[in-house]
Amino acid sequence: MAGCSADPVDPVADDQSTSAEVMCEEFIERRLKAPKTAEYSGTQTAKNGAEYTVSGAVDSENALGVALRSEYTCVVRSDGDDKWTLVDLKLGD
Repeated sequence: MAGCSADPVDPVADDQSTSAEVMCEEFIERRLKAPKTAEYSGTQTAKNGAEYTVSGAVDSENALGVALRSEYTCVVRSDGDDKWTLVDLKLGD
């Protein structure tokens, strides 16, 4: 075909689970009182098309300096070119 280049690259064709986890951590830390104290555990990631669901637990200090554990579920969407959109975030209860 005249004027056509190579097939377009699907921005979500590659598994971007690690990037999704990092982005979810950034979104979670925006909601924490002491984000520098955050430690993540039990992280699991599932891909569904361009969306990634990341779940696990985060330990962080509250405003009084007491360490608390919160369960989280974060859904992010890859918009290509290292751009991510937060679809949903459940943190704590």
